[in-house]
Amino acid sequence: MVDYYLFASFIFALAIAAVLVVRFAFGGVKRRMRELSEREAALMKLYRDIEKLSSAFRSEAEELLDALRETEERLYSAPPAAPPPDCEAPLPGQMHIAEPAASPAAETPYVSRRDEVLRLAGEGLATDDIARELSITQNEVALIIGISGK
Repeated sequence: MVDYYLFASFIFALAIAAVLVVRFAFGGVKRRMRELSEREAALMKLYRDIEKLSSAFRSEAEELLDALRETEERLYSAPPAAPPPDCEAPLPGQMHIAEPAASPAAETPYVSRRDEVLRLAGEGLATDDIARELSITQNEVALIIGISGK
């Protein structure tokens, strides 16, 4: 009879060990599944929020485009303004352009920095001389000359 109790207690201990092993092995699975479902719920909430924001953005953009179209229609369909009283009226279909007053600055032609650098380089001046004369850096002079391929 002692053998029977000994065998029963061995089976009981084996069953408890099996339950503990299964619980230890698969206990983390439930926790991981719960964490994954929480993350999935958070992602779905973010997705819904993004959908709401994009639809709100789309409707705002459509309203702005409609307002822009209305403004363009008003702008381009507006009758031409009457010319100032001291100017002679342009012919139909012509634009009125006022003649600017002559100024000394208007008489001297504009020369770009690039053109000036290339002109001075064509005259044979060194990079540092050109930079000093035009009050720019030597690197800028070298860059302009390098880009123009001269």
